[in-house]
Amino acid sequence: MQVAVIDTGIDTDHPDLADNIIGEACLTFDSNGVFDPSRCPGIAQGHPAEDDNGHGTHVSGIITSRGAVAAPRGAAPNAGIFAYKVIPGSWAGIVAALDNILDEHMPNGVPEFQFINMSIGSGPFTYAPGECEPEAPPPFAEAQAISEALDDLRDQGVLAFIASGNNGVKQRMSFPGCVQAAVAVGATYDANVGPGTCDSSTAPDQVTCFSNSSDDLDVLAPGSQILSTWHAGFGVNNLSGTSMAAPHAAAAAALLVNAQPWLDPTDLPLDERRAATDVFEQRLKDTGVAVTDQLRDSDPATFRTTLRVDPWAALFTDEVGDFDLDGCTNAQEFGEDQDVGGLRNPYSFWDFFDVPSGTSLARDRIIGGADLAAIVARFGSNDAGPGDFNRNSDPLSTPNPPVLPSGTRQNYHPAYDRGGTILGASLWHLKPPNGSIGASELAQLLNQFGDTCL
Repeated sequence: MQVAVIDTGIDTDHPDLADNIIGEACLTFDSNGVFDPSRCPGIAQGHPAEDDNGHGTHVSGIITSRGAVAAPRGAAPNAGIFAYKVIPGSWAGIVAALDNILDEHMPNGVPEFQFINMSIGSGPFTYAPGECEPEAPPPFAEAQAISEALDDLRDQGVLAFIASGNNGVKQRMSFPGCVQAAVAVGATYDANVGPGTCDSSTAPDQVTCFSNSSDDLDVLAPGSQILSTWHAGFGVNNLSGTSMAAPHAAAAAALLVNAQPWLDPTDLPLDERRAATDVFEQRLKDTGVAVTDQLRDSDPATFRTTLRVDPWAALFTDEVGDFDLDGCTNAQEFGEDQDVGGLRNPYSFWDFFDVPSGTSLARDRIIGGADLAAIVARFGSNDAGPGDFNRNSDPLSTPNPPVLPSGTRQNYHPAYDRGGTILGASLWHLKPPNGSIGASELAQLLNQFGDTCL
């Protein structure tokens, strides 16, 4: 799956990103709508989208960081990124980027990119439902062209995930997130991170105080204190904003298409893509977690409930299917039966750690030594320090996340791995007394989940 990121560019040689960059372009225009190559500092070196700001690198890392060197693992680490550098620049650059996708990246009429991420907004200018279209909202002369391009892309089966904006207004959103053809994404906290920038207290699945909202808001996703790749020194940075929420949602969509490619609307005949895109977006919503925004008042009649994307639930919504080809139905692995690791438990043995036997795609349906090795490879063998995978104390969700040692494999954020309330649902809830995973831990896990799904 491939995602076009329209932003400030990307750090083209960041070791956690470089292998996933499939292309780049610089389309920075001045206020007169004239292309200005001086705003593309890497163009002479063959990297027109080289990021000199960091924002686009951070957004891209949320989607696809390999998590191998500096940054935590991205939410969809196999996704390819086509980076468009349009900032610094005018709205003409965004029009050019969308037109480039429509004109240059539709070989044989099939889109190269399944999704677009635009962590971009209209700053202090916000719009109530109905104000975005069909007329272009002032003061952006290019707004109507952007709206029309987003609608044309949706006709092609391409979904654009766009930040709702950071003004903290609850009945209006930024442009272009307010456009009907877009998927507008607001921000939540994914843990109790202490007092926020404008919240006196925080909690998982609490809507952030800065997140714009209206009845046109489509989904929510984690967007506060997000650790991701940064352009300076192959490093990391911790940022907050709906700019961070949008790529979480885009990554959830990419995960779903990667796992179940038959859901990809871009593979269908042209006249079927729009309807399939609507169905795809609705699946992300229907499998999400309902989050209520109290909109800074005490009147329940005005509260707004929006769905926070839940990638694992979206993946396993087909209860009769066998997503991981291990002979156990999704309902057995991911349903309501606690005895077989249910309650949306992403760390169920049977979801991920019954490894294939030999070269066969099918699992051997018995948990044993090879599966223990797979667990150790995924989580590490020690639960101390940065290796702690307790979903309620993820170090990436603390106000000052630690610098991760080289090679550390972190899970990304609790909003993406928070399952039910079963003690032992997360591997590290077992808290191995000797600090490492071994035979005794395997025995505890077998006791929790059994050695087969039947």
